[in-house]
Amino acid sequence: MDQGQRILQCLQHSVDTSNAETIRAAEAQLALEAQQPGYGVVLCQIALSSGAAVPAHLRQLAAVLLKQYVKAHWQEGERGFQPPEASEADKQQIRAALPAGLMDPDSKLRTAVAMAIAAVVSWDWPQAWPGIMEFIVNSIKDRKDANLLMGCLRCLSVIASDLDNEQAPQLVQALSPELCSVVCHPSTPPAVAATCFSIMAELAGALAALSGTYQRQVRQMLVPLMEPWLPLVCSTLTSDIKDRSGWAPKCAALRLAHPLVAYFSKLLEAGMPQLMGATWQLLLAAQPLHQSILVEGSEEEGMADDEAGAAAGGGEEEPVGLDSLLNQLFELLLSFVGPSRFRRQLEAALPQMVYVAVAYLQMTQDQAEAWAASVNQFVADEEEDMISCRASAELLLCELSEDFGGPALSAVLEAVSRRLAEADAAAAAAAAGQSGAAAAGSWWAMREACIMALGACSDQLVQAVLSQSLPAQQMQQVLDTLLQRDLQPLLQYNITQQQQQQQQLQLGDEGAQFVAGRALWTGAKLQEVATAQQRELLLRAAATAVITNASGPVTISAFRALAMLCPATSPGQLQPLLSPPLGSLVTLLAAAEEESLHLVLEVLEAVIAAAAAAAGGGQGGLSPEQAMAVAQPVLQAWVAHTSDPLISPDAQAVIAAIAAHPACLPSLAAAAAPTLAGILSSGTAARQAKRQAKRQGLRPRLAAAAAAAGGAVEEAPMLVEASLDLLGTLLQPEQPAVAAELTRGILGPVLHLLLAHSAGSDSSAAAAAAAAGSSSCVALLLHDVAVKLASGGCSAAVVASLLEFVVRLALLDGQQLLELLAGMTLQRPDGSSTTGLAVVIPLWLEHTPDLSGSLLTRQNAAALLQLLQLRHHPGLASLMVQGQPIEAPAAAGGGGRVTRARAKQQGGLQYSQVPAPAKVLQVLGQLLAAEAEGASAGRARGRAGGAPWELAGGDNDDEDYEDDDDEDDEGFESEEEGGAAAAAAAAAGDFSSPMAGMKLKGVGLPPELVTEGLDMEAMLNRSEATTPLPEDPADANDPLLRTSIRSMLRQGLGALAAADPGFMAAAAAHVGPGRELAALQQLLAAPSS
Repeated sequence: MDQGQRILQCLQHSVDTSNAETIRAAEAQLALEAQQPGYGVVLCQIALSSGAAVPAHLRQLAAVLLKQYVKAHWQEGERGFQPPEASEADKQQIRAALPAGLMDPDSKLRTAVAMAIAAVVSWDWPQAWPGIMEFIVNSIKDRKDANLLMGCLRCLSVIASDLDNEQAPQLVQALSPELCSVVCHPSTPPAVAATCFSIMAELAGALAALSGTYQRQVRQMLVPLMEPWLPLVCSTLTSDIKDRSGWAPKCAALRLAHPLVAYFSKLLEAGMPQLMGATWQLLLAAQPLHQSILVEGSEEEGMADDEAGAAAGGGEEEPVGLDSLLNQLFELLLSFVGPSRFRRQLEAALPQMVYVAVAYLQMTQDQAEAWAASVNQFVADEEEDMISCRASAELLLCELSEDFGGPALSAVLEAVSRRLAEADAAAAAAAAGQSGAAAAGSWWAMREACIMALGACSDQLVQAVLSQSLPAQQMQQVLDTLLQRDLQPLLQYNITQQQQQQQQLQLGDEGAQFVAGRALWTGAKLQEVATAQQRELLLRAAATAVITNASGPVTISAFRALAMLCPATSPGQLQPLLSPPLGSLVTLLAAAEEESLHLVLEVLEAVIAAAAAAAGGGQGGLSPEQAMAVAQPVLQAWVAHTSDPLISPDAQAVIAAIAAHPACLPSLAAAAAPTLAGILSSGTAARQAKRQAKRQGLRPRLAAAAAAAGGAVEEAPMLVEASLDLLGTLLQPEQPAVAAELTRGILGPVLHLLLAHSAGSDSSAAAAAAAAGSSSCVALLLHDVAVKLASGGCSAAVVASLLEFVVRLALLDGQQLLELLAGMTLQRPDGSSTTGLAVVIPLWLEHTPDLSGSLLTRQNAAALLQLLQLRHHPGLASLMVQGQPIEAPAAAGGGGRVTRARAKQQGGLQYSQVPAPAKVLQVLGQLLAAEAEGASAGRARGRAGGAPWELAGGDNDDEDYEDDDDEDDEGFESEEEGGAAAAAAAAAGDFSSPMAGMKLKGVGLPPELVTEGLDMEAMLNRSEATTPLPEDPADANDPLLRTSIRSMLRQGLGALAAADPGFMAAAAAHVGPGRELAALQQLLAAPSS
């Protein structure tokens, strides 16, 4: 069996749907054949074979595989290339044979061959295959073979969509005249004209993508080729709109007109008025069809006519619907808005254009049916629809209002008034039986469109009222109309009676419900210019819609209205209406699907936040019972949708709003604690299972590990981090008892999580178990921090995050910190035992540069001063830490300098060992030098015109230093005065006073539970996958921020030097007389102001 027979047999077997194994074997064999010479030639021969020898579907499959072969094996070194490369002989045979396939009677085969030719053209034209475009152009000129003409046009449409910067101008030069002549010919079928327009649209778009000088040169060169297309576009747009076979050419002509307006309008300025006139005529002519086919619902007949027209025109494209045509029309209209050259014509046409655009805002029959059947579809389309005619018309109104201001707003108000009158007349005619069934049922669509037009321009209307360019009474009259007519059923409804007698809300038919919902939405958007009474009525109508669970569109609009109205309503007006909607919202929350869930949560947040404002004004608030009724379903929704970018933040915002009610926080924390503990525990289990599976190299076990951990391993970090964020929300400093109870309940899982990546999981489990019943929670937490640090392998960011906790504990009680660390027995990665003091203190001193931030840097300096006050502690005094690199003796060769090669020969760089207190003093000198460098940068920045405290890098010290070095002491005078309490505390060795800004200050735990000043949120609200969070704004009032490190060290070290004069000299003997200690000595020697 030769190669051709083998490949044909594989093609036959690959479409044998009765046997999956046969298909897989055939595909494997074809992959092997693709590695052999001649494979592409055989596929080409099969695709072009004539007669009944090869079925049509196999010929088409061969052409598709040929296209794939060309993309993968044609050009070595290009993206997606797979060896071997096709031989030059094979390439020549394929190039010579392929064009014949463009005249095949089968349109599907012509398309497949056209795509294969386009793949070759992308590599070989014009260098290796210059004749292909000549063949295509001559075939278009001849127009003798209809199949060949359609095949060539189809090939060009594929080629035009994938051209580089050099090919596009060449192709335009070659094709533009010929395509133009095809469109001009009176016998050209509409489908062929549409294809020609589409090809030119692709080419014009490719030219528009060029940049710089080359783009300008190409534009100027090609303008003569583009000019003849403008009259063709205009004549096509102004042809009879009722001829459905002409919709495809119109849509394609609009596609071509868009890049001509956007990128060539200046060069083609003479033809632009004609194009604007043709676009305007089409907009006017299409509106009656839009009304009858889309709004009143005869689109099915239209689609049948579309298919018949396409078939009569010999087209190979999908028929174009009226909605697609109108979308393209509005896209062109929007391209006229903005450029100054079109402003005069547009401004003159504003009244009529806006009047017509309002009609295009009408809801289509398909939209009405879909939205009435599915509230989720309504929400999705309202929020995300950008391609419908309705959305395009709304965008046009917004752009006109933004660009033209007052004239456009006047046109909108006038158009709305006229269209509302027309809708009222249609409603009266329908009531009297004087209109057809379709028109009688759609009058409400125009009213809803008018109200939507006001809402679409609401931002501009409100701004006009506030700037006094539009009378406030005019907009208030509009709101009165909405309230008195469209929202009257909601305002007349008695909520109390409904609760007692289950009264049913009567909103009218489906159309009236859509109108009522739109009136709520628009009224809320205009509430900023409403009277207090109107705002109260809007709020009552929205609350009634939520309480009664009215129809989907009304309820969704009520959600949006409440979210906008609650923050802007006074507590006195709001309080009587708060309680009823809460119960209904909780019920809706349980039944809501993903598309509408975030809306319910937004409303809950607004209502609960408004209740907090009312409580602050002494007018009631949210009760603990109401809070619990809301909190439980919100927590469930949050857990189920943690990865959702809309639902998760909204759920957390609701919980934060509940936490803002002091009376509700205890019950909220009690309800949230089990949920958070379970999430943190499952997150730890997931991490451990994943790490174990990876350690064993068994990827298939990851899924089983996830199941054993109770959830998806990949989602655990996101859920855990969100839980820590939520935990920080619940830890309120104003309620220490709640914070203490929550800390007790959550600390065990936190301890588990802390060591989730370390080898000491057993000790973590034991510590966590002990934490539940132990009073020494901070001691256990410090133990796990030390274990984590001793395990090694932590990134610098993680080490800095853990050391921040140590720094703050040192500020609270340095003596107890040293005692706890000295009493710990830890295990290093090599199996050796050590103390917590020997692990934590060296890492603290080594990673001091990583403890960044204005406040944290000062806290670290204060904590290190605390260690110096405790330098006689036995554990600290005897602790030796890493000092300076040991220089090699000069006799060893090469001098004393230790090169990298020499260090490697010696088994690594060697360091001296120095007492820990001496190293602490050196690190304090480094902090002083870093602050001075920051001050120098600030002075340089100030001379350059910037503020001296705005240092590059963001988190540097923000003190204002004097320019004159001799006045440095005076520059700190105000700091020393302002931070006198902090400096005095430093001298006395007591640095607990600067902790006033910490969130858990005074939580009221027992003395043995050392948590006063412990910022649990800041400690927990980090992850190994993220950088530290920005500094908390609440820290702005911390006294340390008003004290420079310089003044802090002068006070603290001055007291130390007075008590122990020989300490500085002894330290210098150990660490060497470096610039750090010299800076400290100069600081102490400087006269005090």
